[in-house]
Amino acid sequence: MALSESLIVRAIRELDGTECVCGKKKDSGRPLCQYCYLALPTEMRAQLNKTIREGFPEVYDGAKDWLRINTTRIKP
Repeated sequence: MALSESLIVRAIRELDGTECVCGKKKDSGRPLCQYCYLALPTEMRAQLNKTIREGFPEVYDGAKDWLRINTTRIKP
């Protein structure tokens, strides 16, 4: 499945930013703040770390969806 450029650009912009998708502060170069990252299942955290260079936009988008559905960290 081909990724749209907007998904790639958005993922990289959010990775480089200092605000997590939940609105809290995060370190630039990290996909999520510590609290969102630790809220993810262990397997998803490992996958997110492994794909930071290749396949990152899809995995990151999936992590945000998981947080939105399974936690109250991201508002709908």
